[in-house]
Amino acid sequence: MGATGLYRAIRLGWTNPTASDLDHTEIWASQTNDRATATRIAAPASTSGTQQIWLHENLTPGAVWYYWIRSADTSTNLSGFLPSSATAGWTATVITTIASTDLPVASETVAGVLEIATQAEADAGTDDQRALTPLKAKNNAALVPSTRTLTTNPPLTGGGDLSTNRTLDMTLATETADGSIELATQIETDAGTDDARAVSPLKLKTNLTTPPPIGATTPNTIKMTTGTITGDLAHQGSNIGFHNVAPVARSTGWSVTFTSDKILDAGSTTLNEVANVLCTLIDYLKSRGDLGA
Repeated sequence: MGATGLYRAIRLGWTNPTASDLDHTEIWASQTNDRATATRIAAPASTSGTQQIWLHENLTPGAVWYYWIRSADTSTNLSGFLPSSATAGWTATVITTIASTDLPVASETVAGVLEIATQAEADAGTDDQRALTPLKAKNNAALVPSTRTLTTNPPLTGGGDLSTNRTLDMTLATETADGSIELATQIETDAGTDDARAVSPLKLKTNLTTPPPIGATTPNTIKMTTGTITGDLAHQGSNIGFHNVAPVARSTGWSVTFTSDKILDAGSTTLNEVANVLCTLIDYLKSRGDLGA
């Protein structure tokens, strides 16, 4: 507690009172040892019961200064001065030249000088009073574990010691090995020929709910394309019907023309109509003796 001369500055240090309503500390200074000539030069905020440091900076080298301090609470009440004597202030002389012994050791609360750590001290990581240079930080064994190895297991590859950069990769998946796999496009899903890609639920659903190409069939589905179906059945006046065509008696061949693609599925009445047509044809062929009884 008191005043310490530094190069072009003076450091003041004191212990704050324990009053819970402490607000700040007034600092008075003079270049004569008489408080009557002092002026208030600062009023830093203060915390109850703690040690406080304040720097009087940009001073003329060789100058002598005297200081008194007093506390103020949140209600602006003031304590008595410290030191109490008006003619015995804390005093210090501003240093004219810099010497390492004139500067304080740096800490978490005091600006000062620091020694540079050796590589061994940097690697040990136990010294809290020295500083690291960029070179020693780079070579720190704990930060650059060149003797350690990154081990990868399939499907990852690219491991090795950490003395250099490592790029991890993943092998492709197969029927016998784990790995990375690409998603199939909708075209690849619909084609059904690619055995190296994976199908997403959406593309599978789209494939199952989209009508197949012209001429293709899927279970429970019949697709008739635009065109004409013809035949030449001597049905001797029997009535033969077909899709959307009422049964009529014909003495010659028959012909049914589709003006657009027609999809028939098990849930539609159209399939029942097709079944009726087939039954009509079968009955007709039976009547001719072509299918037997």
